[in-house]
Amino acid sequence: MAFSKQNRSDILTPTIEQPCIRHCCLDSHERCIGCFRMLDEILSWHTYSEREKEAVLVKCRSRQKGSN
Repeated sequence: MAFSKQNRSDILTPTIEQPCIRHCCLDSHERCIGCFRMLDEILSWHTYSEREKEAVLVKCRSRQKGSN
């Protein structure tokens, strides 16, 4: 059975997975020491657009580099 683009949009739509590594613990700044997201970013992740998720991931990488 062949699928058209119309009924297989789930494959064609990019999805950014949350960066959670199941090492959840917030520091004194409400930042997760596992994925480096802020608490509000964790709670709002499911509402973010793909562009917003990408922006959060950039911030996470920056936070991770700053913590080393």
